[in-house]
This record gives sequence, C-alpha cells and structure tokens, in this order.
Amino acid sequence: MTQIDCFSAQKKELLEGCTVLSAFRTADGEIFIECEKRVAFVARRVADSLEKCGEFTPLLIAAAVDAAWSFFSQKLDVVADPDSLRLIADCSLDMLTAASSIDMPSAIRLTPDLDFPPDFSDIALGLTMGCEAYGVVERKSVLSAAYTFVPTSYLGDPLDGIEIGVETIENKRGRGYATAAVRALAADLTGRGFRVLFSYYTDNEPSRRIADAIGFCCHAVGFEIVLKGRNTHAL
Repeated sequence: MTQIDCFSAQKKELLEGCTVLSAFRTADGEIFIECEKRVAFVARRVADSLEKCGEFTPLLIAAAVDAAWSFFSQKLDVVADPDSLRLIADCSLDMLTAASSIDMPSAIRLTPDLDFPPDFSDIALGLTMGCEAYGVVERKSVLSAAYTFVPTSYLGDPLDGIEIGVETIENKRGRGYATAAVRALAADLTGRGFRVLFSYYTDNEPSRRIADAIGFCCHAVGFEIVLKGRNTHAL
C-alpha cells in the first residue's frame, strides 16, 4: 500500500498557505488517510464519507469537500477550492511481464553529466543524491526521464514500494519516449525485488496508457483537493 502524506504544506508568495487533502480506497475496500493530529477530525469525516458512499461518487466528493470546507474555514481560516479537485489512480507493479511486442525507443540509465532541460533540474539533482533514472537521450540531451523520488537505500523493505515519476519535454511527447523510460526503470527495479509505484490523475490519458502498456495494476483510487488560507501558520 502506498503511504500517502495527505497534509503537506507549502507557501505561496509568503502570504497564502496551501495544503492538499488526499483520501484513497484500496481495491479490497480499505480506506487510508494520514494527517497531522490537529486535523485528524477532517480525516475521520472523509473516512466516514467513504464508508457511507462505498465508491467515489459525486455524493462522496460533496461530503468530503463539505467536511474539509466546514472544519478548515471555521478553525483555521482556510477554505477548500472545489475547482482543484482531481481523481487519482494509484498503481503498482511487482514483476515486469515479458518484453513488449510494441517497438519502443531505447532508454538508458541516466547520469548527472548528461544535459537536462531546465524543467528536469530536480531529476538531475536527485541523481546526485542517490535517486535513479532511465531515459531517452539524443546527443547527450535528455528528452524523457523516468525517475525515483527517493534513493532505493531509503526503503526498509523493497516490498514497501518505491514511487516513480516521468517527464518528457513538450515537443517530444507522443513518440513513446515516456513508456520506454518507465519500462526500463521498472525492469531494473523489479529485477532487484522492488515493488514499483506509479500514480496519475485519471484525466491524464497519456499516463494511463503508460501504466496499461507496462502492466501496472490499479490498487487504489482516490481524490485530492487543495485547501487554501491566508494564515500560513495554520497549515
């Protein structure tokens, strides 16, 4: 099961606080939400909504948004932004299937000495800190990269799962580069006994196709909604 930090705070322009509330239901019906103690009430309200609705429906979403809106607006001067709500698919992969019959570009293990576009600066930095990445490279320029969010050495148990992400420069999308990069990274990680985790917004069709092509199984579905407020110390 993916461990989700449901209340991660960040600052916007030093004046506005912002946190993301996430809730998931697993394939076997289990609900998991994590949060700080001072907002545990909201987590309980969301969990109650999930139990009553049984699945992600407009009724569930309305109940969860109402719970977050009511509590945060009253206690912390924070409100939920309904327009920010997005559904998420949480996927995992324990073993890569046989090589795909679909022709894919070649993906290689990435190293910090390659040329990364500005939007990939965090990926390049991660490589210097022990994270791992595979990607499609053209004359030392990285066009697409699949990467781990943390070094594998951070995991106590490989089966806890290591989460990966993928990025492709805009003018190179739609060519199978991301699928090739994710497959190469997943093959390496699962070959060493790691469970690989991959999450995507359900309205992100390219990410869904990547997950399906490689054989990821959706083990949980959920939603996230942004909560905002002027008081950054409240979050």
